[in-house]
Amino acid sequence: MAEPRELKYFTGERIYLRKIVGKTLFCAYVKEKNIADQSVYISKLNNTDFLTKYVIAILNSRLLAWYFRICNNEFDDLFPQIKVAEFKELPIKKLDKELQKKIVKVVDYLIQIKKNENETMSFYFEQLIDGMVYELYFENEIKQAGCDILKYLDDLPEIKDEMSDDEKLKIITKVFNKLYDKESPVRKNLEAMEDVEEVKIIKESLEK
Repeated sequence: MAEPRELKYFTGERIYLRKIVGKTLFCAYVKEKNIADQSVYISKLNNTDFLTKYVIAILNSRLLAWYFRICNNEFDDLFPQIKVAEFKELPIKKLDKELQKKIVKVVDYLIQIKKNENETMSFYFEQLIDGMVYELYFENEIKQAGCDILKYLDDLPEIKDEMSDDEKLKIITKVFNKLYDKESPVRKNLEAMEDVEEVKIIKESLEK
């Protein structure tokens, strides 16, 4: 029988990581009080150097999915499972808090979009987070290719808990329309990033 979990792990800001993985890791941000079953790991960050939503962005990225895949000898199993030790060893890049907050803003957009089930916006912001993560880990390669995007995301507006869903969606839609425009340097560079060798290797590996 599994050991009972302490109640402190079911309150406050935390990460739920599904133990069984597919082509990607799957993490969820949870703040509300609830009880999770044994199918997920629960993590509450003790390290104040990291913002919870920033860590979730990294863990849910295609880069980390690829990293876990190449490091996990059991990935060819029908239902590969990430172990606690592997979870703890996943490489989370240490960043200045202000840069973390830039990524957290996009995570907040995505969380809100998921509630409204807008597939186009959801897919694009997922791509945007992947692009931001690629730039963090392959900074030199991305900049040499001239497809860096972080420098264009300094003025992203924040959505706050006290805002109504309509207010949040209005802000997010305005950001989406700006970044998704065909002339947007962010959209152009996200598309060009697909030709960076490191990104191509990851994409091709995950498609197998």
